[in-house]
Amino acid sequence: MVIISIMAKGLLMIPFNVIQKIILKLSKSISITIIRADQNGPAPAYPYGVYKITSSPEEFMHQNIQINEKSGNNTIKNYYKRQRSNISLSFLGKKYEDVYSAVKSAFDFFRLTDNISYIKKLGVTPMLISPNIQDRSTWLDAMYEYKFGFDFRLDYIGSQLNTIESIEHIEITPKPEAVVEEKIIIDL
Repeated sequence: MVIISIMAKGLLMIPFNVIQKIILKLSKSISITIIRADQNGPAPAYPYGVYKITSSPEEFMHQNIQINEKSGNNTIKNYYKRQRSNISLSFLGKKYEDVYSAVKSAFDFFRLTDNISYIKKLGVTPMLISPNIQDRSTWLDAMYEYKFGFDFRLDYIGSQLNTIESIEHIEITPKPEAVVEEKIIIDL
């Protein structure tokens, strides 16, 4: 009988609670409510912000790293994988000045050393995708809804630790229709 036990620990993608912590810190820092886009429920009072994870591309397999180590009779395999999440952040409001002020404050948030250090302590690295704030305003039935935003990226190196218990004994029993009726035992 062959018994192989694999115990896996770790994450290979950016934990959602890390993204939530960053958005919460940003929201408190600029004193504006920020919610996840495209969800049910009433919208907060203007001005407010919305964020949306637009993509999470993974690195190609050949760029992943695997490190094997021996620990007693076990083999420990640690996989490292680069992960990215692109996040679109927009601020909405009825007054041009309020919305532009909010988005400018949020944009500057990702350039301040203290905030970058905080985000890096969470295990991710922030990066502005474009150095531009975009006008995403739209005309709604009877009013103009001002909307400004920008996109940023979070880079993350996830790891997954697999402990594989070593095989000490393998027993091979031939099939009943085989001619030889003996067991083959291999000690490792």
